[in-house]
Amino acid sequence: MVEITNLPVDILTLIMVIVATSTNNGARDIAWIFATCKEFKKLAKQASVLKILKFPGSNCTLDYRFTDIKLYADARNLQISKTSFLRVSFVGARYRNQVAESSFGKGLLDGDTYCWTLIFLNINPACP
Repeated sequence: MVEITNLPVDILTLIMVIVATSTNNGARDIAWIFATCKEFKKLAKQASVLKILKFPGSNCTLDYRFTDIKLYADARNLQISKTSFLRVSFVGARYRNQVAESSFGKGLLDGDTYCWTLIFLNINPACP
């Protein structure tokens, strides 16, 4: 019997892209797959996959984006925590905001605990 981990890399990549784009809960489905299949997680970090999944700026880490936004907020005497930043990214991603989707997607792929918790505990569909 052939197991999913024995499939060629290009087939695994295609499966991942189909799962991510096929339903309104694509991000949650991808998170569940990553939790069970290490090969998918490795593939997800490839630039070609990030491009297909529409996570622009894949070489820009979540921490870098947060630092950028933190500097912007500090210059205007605004308070923002990383938790608030991720919560806003999660809500924005649900409404198809591409920057928010990118930030949240990077959080998932980087293994950010808060991002994963939001996905696993969220009982609402990813898109209204």
